[in-house]
Amino acid sequence: NLRRMVETWNIARNHNISWGEKGQLGTALGAYLYQHFTLADINRPCVGFANEWDARQDDPHHRNSKVLFGYSCGKAGGPAYSEAQVEDLLGNIRIRGITTRQNTRFTPVPTGGGNNPAARSFAQAGTGDTGNSHFPFNMAWKFTERFGNDVFPN
Repeated sequence: NLRRMVETWNIARNHNISWGEKGQLGTALGAYLYQHFTLADINRPCVGFANEWDARQDDPHHRNSKVLFGYSCGKAGGPAYSEAQVEDLLGNIRIRGITTRQNTRFTPVPTGGGNNPAARSFAQAGTGDTGNSHFPFNMAWKFTERFGNDVFPN
């Protein structure tokens, strides 16, 4: 649910939300769902978006194993995002190795992911309007194949 996703971000939890129009846009990563919203108490226009891909054939419900979601907000008192701006925003999201070629001349150094307290603190950003206090999410489902093997989606 796109509204539920937006409401997990601290910026949306700290302000009154006025919901706007919904839409869907095809990109190199697949179909994004998006919804306009305004942080009503500060008159700040925003758009929330979500995308899922990589349907798991071994999941009996064929759920996707990869998710990307977020939001973008303009300046307080500014105009709402135009459809061209939403298209530009979502059309320019790239994921190395999925929507763009991975540069194999170097290997990025990981920050430690969920095990790195500094990285987790940055993502959670428990104060103010930044971050998502619900991070990291437990979005996996456990299911059993018809042959009795436990399977855990990636």
